[in-house]
Parts: sequence; C-alpha cells; structure tokens
Amino acid sequence: MKLRYPAGAFALGIILFSAGMKEAFAAGILVILTAVFAEFLKDLLENAVPAWSLTLCVLIASGVFCASACQISFAYLGLPLSVGTWLMSLIVGLLCARHTLSGNVENEYGELFFESAVAWGFWILLAIIREFMGRGMIFGNPVFQNPVQSKIFLESTFAFLTAGLVLAFTNGFLKKIAAVSTACWLSYRPLFSFARSRSQVLPVSQNIWELPGRSSYRSCSFFL
Repeated sequence: MKLRYPAGAFALGIILFSAGMKEAFAAGILVILTAVFAEFLKDLLENAVPAWSLTLCVLIASGVFCASACQISFAYLGLPLSVGTWLMSLIVGLLCARHTLSGNVENEYGELFFESAVAWGFWILLAIIREFMGRGMIFGNPVFQNPVQSKIFLESTFAFLTAGLVLAFTNGFLKKIAAVSTACWLSYRPLFSFARSRSQVLPVSQNIWELPGRSSYRSCSFFL
C-alpha cells in the first residue's frame, strides 16, 4: 500500500513532541502544514526550474518553514523549546521535503490530509496517555494523582515507543480502510457491468426508467 503521509517526519516529530497533549497538538499541525507546503512548492516549481534546483528549493524552503513555524507557535503557546529541539524541527521539515520529492503524493492532497489526520489523531491520543501517566495532567491541567504515575513515562524510551505505536496503528488502520474499499468495489463491480451492458443494447429513444426493475437502475445511475 502506498502511503501519502510523511511517516519519517511524523516519527521524528513524535519522538520530540509527545510528552504532552499541547505540544503534540501543535507539532502535528506543523508537520501536516509542512508536508502540504512542500508538495505545493514542488508542483509550483516543477516545470519552471531544473531538477537539481527544484530539489534544493523544496528542501531548504521546507526546512526553514517548519523550523520557523515551530519557534513561533511554541513561543505563542508558552512551551519551552531548546536550541537542539529547534534544530531537530528543521530535520522534520527536510523529511517532509524528501517524502514529497520521492513522488509519494503527486497532487493527492485529499489522501495526504486524511492519512496525516489519522496519524495526528493517534499521536495526540498517546501523548495524552503519556502526559497523564507522567504528570497526572491533560493539556497542562492537573487531573488526577496516583502512585502508579511516574516521570519515567516522559523519558525518551517511551517517546520512541510512542512513535512506533503511532505508526503501527496508523498503517494498520489505513490498510483496513483500503481492504474494505477494495472489497466493496469488487462486490458491486458485477452489478455495474451488468447495468452498463444492458444500457448499451437499448434503443436511443427508449427511456431506461420505463423498463421493469427500474429501481435497480436508479441505484446505479451514478455509475453510468
């Protein structure tokens, strides 16, 4: 199955920003916006500049866009952002650009948004669990304190585990959706073929809705 969302960029973003719901919410939006920006820039310049120049433009612009947006958004939300983490956000932008330049999207913005939204949803869900188990908070607000909670859930080990789980859940969900769509198409395909073959033998002046069983044709009228 071909994936449209930038899995590498999401994985690094989750490792960096999954210790709390607020930072996961903001970072997920940044990754999605950077992926869309990289694809838009590639489509805009693809026929105007040489291939080597297109690659450099998309890589540099996407990296700068992601790093700048990360710094602005985290400053607005009042979240701490170290120099090392800020430089890593630059790499997130480069990964989005690399995914775009490899030809995985090709103007399929709808699929890109859908798959990225699924990954973003799982990212936020597991970030909530980490924040609650580590601090007893959700979105920075104290909720519940229990001896089971521990700061170990906020360490890098669980960050890598969270990234792996998010990608596994996302890919599994997308494969399920693809399998269901394929099964539905295969089950209805004989009916569409039969309706099309019947419509081809009708006289031009004859109204298809005047035939017996017109309700069946009405249900398939969208596909004719």
